[in-house]
Amino acid sequence: MRTLTAVLVLTSIATAGERLIDARGYLLVQTQVNGKGPYLFLLDTGATSTVVVPEVAEAAGLAAEGQVSLTTSTGEHAASRVPAAEIRVGSAAARAEVLIDPLRAVRLLDRRIGGVVGQSFLSRFPCLIDYRHRRLWLGDEAAARGQALPELLVAQREGERMIIPAEAPGRRPVQLVLDSGAPALILYCGADCPNLETAGESRVDTDTGVSRGRQGMLASLEVGSLRIARPKTVVLDGSREDGLLPAQWFSAVYLGPGNVVGLAR
Repeated sequence: MRTLTAVLVLTSIATAGERLIDARGYLLVQTQVNGKGPYLFLLDTGATSTVVVPEVAEAAGLAAEGQVSLTTSTGEHAASRVPAAEIRVGSAAARAEVLIDPLRAVRLLDRRIGGVVGQSFLSRFPCLIDYRHRRLWLGDEAAARGQALPELLVAQREGERMIIPAEAPGRRPVQLVLDSGAPALILYCGADCPNLETAGESRVDTDTGVSRGRQGMLASLEVGSLRIARPKTVVLDGSREDGLLPAQWFSAVYLGPGNVVGLAR
């Protein structure tokens, strides 16, 4: 299994906020690929890779060179690999490895979706997502706004993804990927999970597919000094990380240099 991390060359920095479009709680942003578009891409801080659907790949003149294993919260499958393409959001642009995949589950949110903007692009800029006003900043303006958020944490990195500590009653501290593509708190812990209120078996729909898990509510979750009461929680079988923390639970989320994460409720 391959870690899907790209090497990019930064060419410009965005200074103005980009408008975000809500699609059932997920955020879409206008994105260009090799100067074509714009297309609507899902903004996903929990995705390592940037992915385009075959129609966008054809329009942008992308030629695949082999396949890699694309890992999602619901399993693994093969995706075609393009060594480099220019990805542009507003005036922020970088050359990145791109994967080609039909993104069938993602496109159930909105048939206009042409791809996913993942951390292979986002991690090259200070990034601030303003959920309240539906705006995205990349670059210096994101850094200025992000440093002013009330909760600043030092995260760890797994590949390009930001992982932050959190605590739930009755369980050891957990390390959670801050994920704008997660619809609920997802814990990969099986029998080691804390008790859930009103727990039951449930179908779990994410931006990358469908799986079966146990769903309910935790008594609370603490992230830094922020306390989230009775968060909706889904328990799935084990994974290489402890779980996923929904970015949409916060009014603003900042991912900055030095692994700094800023949060506001």
